[in-house]
Amino acid sequence: GHTMLVLAVVRDWCDGALDTAQKSAHEQRIVEYADYYVAAQGLDVFHDDMQNVWSAVALAGLALAGTAQDAKAQSYLTAADQQWKQVIFPAMAHEGDWWHEGFVYVQPVLGSLAWYALAWTTATDEDIFAWAESNAKDLFNGYIAFHAYALRPDSHYVYFGDTATPKQSVELFSRYLIDIFTTGTGSPMPWCSPRTW
Repeated sequence: GHTMLVLAVVRDWCDGALDTAQKSAHEQRIVEYADYYVAAQGLDVFHDDMQNVWSAVALAGLALAGTAQDAKAQSYLTAADQQWKQVIFPAMAHEGDWWHEGFVYVQPVLGSLAWYALAWTTATDEDIFAWAESNAKDLFNGYIAFHAYALRPDSHYVYFGDTATPKQSVELFSRYLIDIFTTGTGSPMPWCSPRTW
């Protein structure tokens, strides 16, 4: 998923600096990854790989839309939209504003969710944050509250699930996740507690 994020950003931000051959090679690499991801059916929806794979498929579609690979892009966009709305969001809404595997997995799950939601909302006419508020138990605001609730006074998170000390620190991923969720929801909650960050 991280590789696709990097590929998508390069294709989007560096477009003017790439010549035709470089663009073609870059697009082909995105297609190779995305085709592999789409073929990876049967993933456990309650494991972080599901969000990782399908945020990557969505990013591939967004990055390739309007290019020579537009037909592939449209198929990726359709597949990702269906998977997120019909499978992943319902599973996350079922879990509620937490993730059962513990903080080793909470951050990758929510990182993939954040990349998908912000990229999709920015690149299309659909606000995924508003969609989730109405259709998925307001997950984004729920996850902001979850991070605030689970943060201990020593700036580490509570221990539950499959957890290891190096993954418990607020320093790793939390700030950018909460920033993205706050960008999408407009929530003032992270700034309510002076110890949150």
